[in-house]
Amino acid sequence: ELGIDSPDAMRHHSALTLTADEVSVLDLLEEPTSIDVLCQKTGLAIGALLSVLSVLELKSMIRSSDGDTYQKI
Repeated sequence: ELGIDSPDAMRHHSALTLTADEVSVLDLLEEPTSIDVLCQKTGLAIGALLSVLSVLELKSMIRSSDGDTYQKI
C-alpha cells in the first residue's frame, strides 16, 4: 500500500476534526444553499463563512455550484 487514503477515508477523518463553525455550515447544506442564506442562518461574517466553505471544499465534504451555491457531497 502507498499510504494514500481513499476519498471516503479522508472524508471520515475530516469529519472527526470539524470546527463548530464547520459543523454549523455543514448541517445547513443538505440541499443547495446560497452564500446569502448561509450567512443569515449562521450569523457568520462573509469572510469567516467563505473561509469555512473553502475548508469544507478542501476536505471534500461540500461542493460549489453556480458560483455562490453550496451543497453537501
